[in-house]
Amino acid sequence: MLHFGEAGRVALNVEIEKEILLTQDWMLLPGLELNVYAQNDFATGHGSGISDAVLGLYMVRRANRKLMPYIGIQESRKFGKTAEYALKNGDIVSDTQWLIGVKAWY
Repeated sequence: MLHFGEAGRVALNVEIEKEILLTQDWMLLPGLELNVYAQNDFATGHGSGISDAVLGLYMVRRANRKLMPYIGIQESRKFGKTAEYALKNGDIVSDTQWLIGVKAWY
């Protein structure tokens, strides 16, 4: 998704997922999300280029067509100027999270 903001700010968000069916009810779901910015912006904490990325791997069970519980792990990391801005603000640059949740829709 391409975003245009004030003062010529341009951002690109890319999300990629691939369903790997293990059985009819179980699937492995690797995913990648990247955020890219056209310019440095200290106010928002984003640097130009690839700002941050999230890489995840989820085990999903299709309980039915509208309900899918999952367990997974994801690694988040900030790069370049975004990482520098985070360190200056005392924030973390990388993080690993274990997740348990449910995807639902209607």
